[in-house]
Amino acid sequence: MDRPLLLAFLKFAALLFYYHPLCYACSMAHGKTGHKLCELYISPLAEKIEKAIERAQLREKNVLRARLLNVPVYHVFALWLTENAGEDVMVIVDAPPNADFKLLDRRSDAEFLRGLRRLKPEAE
Repeated sequence: MDRPLLLAFLKFAALLFYYHPLCYACSMAHGKTGHKLCELYISPLAEKIEKAIERAQLREKNVLRARLLNVPVYHVFALWLTENAGEDVMVIVDAPPNADFKLLDRRSDAEFLRGLRRLKPEAE
């Protein structure tokens, strides 16, 4: 499995503890070709991200770009994959139980947005 390549595209890396993801780090572009670490999260979400990456590597062969999408007001995380054909695909990493999303579901960008619209945002 070519995880380091996909992790580089995602701009985050899962740190492992006894081969189980313990935390993940987010980075941002720095200069023309580099990235710098911005935040480190110790979270059970790291294992879900790892599973979504494995799923994406098995199914998505024509991925140009991948990002971790966080929609905090709905408590939804997804891998946002842009394919060669220019289509965007979402692989659900985490969502609340009342959401119309299942873990590791693959959704088009339109289906993903429809699912978000059906959710009620958390009160601020």
